[in-house]
Amino acid sequence: MTMLAHISAISVPLASFAHAITAANVFFTIIDAPKPASAGVGKDVVDTDADIIIENVNFAYPTRHDVKVLDGLSLCIRAGQKTAIVGPSGSGKSTTVALIQRWYELGEADPIASYLRNGLIKIGNTELKNIDLQWWRSQIGIVQQEPFLFDDTVFNNVVLGLTGTTWESSSRKIKERLVTKACKEAYAHDFICLLPEGYHTPMGDRGLHFSGGQRQRIAIARAIVRQPKILIFDEATSALDVTSEGIVQAALDRVAKSRTTLVIAHRLATISDADSIIVMKKGRVMQQGTHDDLVKIKDGAYWSLAYLFGRLISSFAYWSEALRISTNFLCLMLLAVAVGLGLSYFTLGWVSNEASIYTVSLYRKEYFANMVNKPLSYFDDVDNSAGVLSARLAADPVQLQQLLGMNMAMVLISIFGLTGCVIIAEIFHWKFALVVIAPSLPIILAAQARSKARFSCLIFAASDSLILLCMAFALWYGGQLLARSELQPFDFLVVYLAIIQGTLSAGQWLSFGPNFAQASAAANRIQLMRHLEPESTKTPLMHLKGFSRWRLPSQLLWQGADIRVHNVWFTYPSRDVAVLRGLNLHIRHGQYAAIVGPSGSGKTTVISLLERFYEPTKGHITYNGDPITSMSLAELRSHMSLVAQEPFLLHGTIRENVTLGVADDELNDNLLHQACRDAGIHEFVASLPDGYETNVGSAGVMLSGGQKQRLSIARALIRDPDLLLLDEATSSLDSETEAEIQQVLERVGKGRTTIVVAHRLATIQKADMIFVMREGRVVENGDHRSLLERKGTYWQMCQAQNLG
Repeated sequence: MTMLAHISAISVPLASFAHAITAANVFFTIIDAPKPASAGVGKDVVDTDADIIIENVNFAYPTRHDVKVLDGLSLCIRAGQKTAIVGPSGSGKSTTVALIQRWYELGEADPIASYLRNGLIKIGNTELKNIDLQWWRSQIGIVQQEPFLFDDTVFNNVVLGLTGTTWESSSRKIKERLVTKACKEAYAHDFICLLPEGYHTPMGDRGLHFSGGQRQRIAIARAIVRQPKILIFDEATSALDVTSEGIVQAALDRVAKSRTTLVIAHRLATISDADSIIVMKKGRVMQQGTHDDLVKIKDGAYWSLAYLFGRLISSFAYWSEALRISTNFLCLMLLAVAVGLGLSYFTLGWVSNEASIYTVSLYRKEYFANMVNKPLSYFDDVDNSAGVLSARLAADPVQLQQLLGMNMAMVLISIFGLTGCVIIAEIFHWKFALVVIAPSLPIILAAQARSKARFSCLIFAASDSLILLCMAFALWYGGQLLARSELQPFDFLVVYLAIIQGTLSAGQWLSFGPNFAQASAAANRIQLMRHLEPESTKTPLMHLKGFSRWRLPSQLLWQGADIRVHNVWFTYPSRDVAVLRGLNLHIRHGQYAAIVGPSGSGKTTVISLLERFYEPTKGHITYNGDPITSMSLAELRSHMSLVAQEPFLLHGTIRENVTLGVADDELNDNLLHQACRDAGIHEFVASLPDGYETNVGSAGVMLSGGQKQRLSIARALIRDPDLLLLDEATSSLDSETEAEIQQVLERVGKGRTTIVVAHRLATIQKADMIFVMREGRVVENGDHRSLLERKGTYWQMCQAQNLG
């Protein structure tokens, strides 16, 4: 019997084995994935002061074999000189930079890959593929168009630039000196010193506590802190205001001296002093020369069983034919029980898993919906960063699932089975049963469930010894009762097997049960998220008031929206310094208004308050005469569209990204195509093999910066908003595309109120009203001409941009 009990226990971990095999398939697939060759020659062989030569390079991305990004590209980047690459969006500029950094390899062993990606890139006489990868990248400093900063302090973000260099293991004092020097060269030191905690100030998720210009200057400092031989600037200054751009450009020019510098740019004014300018189009070099030269050219039931085991012992009193008949009967009974248990377990497992999957799916959706409905200030908390919330969304429902899944069913089976065994033992001989249960039950259960915690060798040995000690005590005391004829042999075996073996089996099942502490914590977090109401929750009366007026067609009352900002003060929850200080402004129906000023003056904060990402600390904002706090968020935002400075696309098709936020019953292809035409992207989308069903990849990685921004503009226009908010919407576009988009924005702005936040004053000269901000206040307002006549702050900004 003991052997049968042990054999049956083998089935306990089978469910875990199945889970482990499934996980291993994914795990080993990732481990066995091919890795790029990283070994190679280093500084003793490679001359970093030599020219970088690209010869006859053909390239297509692995996910888009049919689109040739580079077509026979050949060019030379002279050592110690500043080389600029310009061209329209999608011409291959950023791809060239990716190949120089060896994000992709040329001439791979796979014949198809070699056909799609071939050519030669070398520095001096050494091919890049023969150079040690880590050493090569340590020689390159890069600043990209969209700076990526971590949720850490300013110092820790900049010091990451030393990774892979000889200073990576240096003392903190040396690192502090290098970081300070780099920040001074990037003109970031002064504003960092003004922060409450200086270099130890937290930057927030993706640097959200800082303005776009401040984030970019910190990214520049991170690039030059390693003192690289090669510098790459991919639209490094496009997010800066005029004053900051001039200062940073001067710093870049200084650190670029005696270094090989490659600049990717749309704004030709930033590369006019380049030693060589390369013009690319459709993956080819169309022109090359200096600025002066090129301007000249135009172009995842033990009761029955225990009872049968007890009655089985009576078979030993049978002999001959009676024994055979009884044995056959008992075997058939065991078979019937086995089949019944098998079907019962299958049904229990299927039902519990279906119920748990349905529940976890329901709660995950509700969990996510509650997350995204929180005010933006909720996400400023370090404990509520994107990474933490994503981990909770993935893990908490799974922990909750264990309370309903197969593991919990195992626990219930163990409890009911053990209860049945205890009852049977008490029925057959209560005295023997009580004496055995008292010391044995807790010890054996705890020892068998020890897999839930880590035990030292001494405790592990003691727990196993206690199990054998309990068995020995049960056999000794049972023998004493048998000797005094107080207990029959049959009763002895029934009680012994029921208590000892039943407890052992139950303990093994319990070891696979859920972690109740983790599941309880997860359930508490889910409930807390459900009960935390957004700050924007309104009473039904307030909602009715907003609904009755806002649902009227705007054209029957007015064109666009009337916006008033009255004595607004605002301080971000994570900072002590006020960003807006008594701001007042009025934008009338249908006006095209612009907000300008240096980085950190509060321009983007105004947009955030209009969208109600935050609530003012003091003062109020009205929309068509009603306080925006009296309207529901959904209703308020249905009348607005925002095009942000940094375009954000989701992993999906172009159609899904453009139509995001538009109700299905309001959508048709004509609206989609018209919005894309207005944004100047329809022809490009139509030229793709899958058209509007083309997948843009994670964060739009399959598209260039300009193409991503144009899709963002199309997404805003398809909503036909009364209020259009543009936060540096054209800063990442080349000059030709920018001019086209600017004309589109001016055209579609008619009949609606448009608010533009801009650094480049040439894009807002036609604005009906320009508000000049400084230190959270409006210092000047008026149209372009009247502001020039005052010769104040706006006039000085125009002079810095050579505008009259």
